[in-house]
Amino acid sequence: MSEMTRKILVAFDDSPASHKAFDLALEFACGREGSWIVVLSVVQVPDLIDVSMNLEPIINASRDKLEAGQAALKSKAAAFGREILLECVIGHAAETIVDYANQNGVDMIFLGNRGRTRIAEWLLGSVSHQVVGEARCTVTIVK
Repeated sequence: MSEMTRKILVAFDDSPASHKAFDLALEFACGREGSWIVVLSVVQVPDLIDVSMNLEPIINASRDKLEAGQAALKSKAAAFGREILLECVIGHAAETIVDYANQNGVDMIFLGNRGRTRIAEWLLGSVSHQVVGEARCTVTIVK
């Protein structure tokens, strides 16, 4: 890892693996002066939906849950004397993570591996594998 790593993105979905990814990113950032962390959560809307369905309550509940998890991370970072930026957006997880990283000059992405079974991963895909395949920067996947 380069000492020039300054902009660190943590993809956060409030899973145990994403909490571990944040902890590792925080430890990594604390060893690099001038680095900063942005925690990005993506509220993902299912592709196959009934367009007459009111998704606003579902989106709001998901956003509230993710933002509550992010608030805990902010407190944890503060205990290490670090400020972090929190972002919560709507989109497709892998695409949104990669786009955010590319548009904001992120040097490194940390994200958790959900640990789906091979069949589920084959059927549903893996956000972490998509990010690794499409990101222009270093990606660290945490189990």
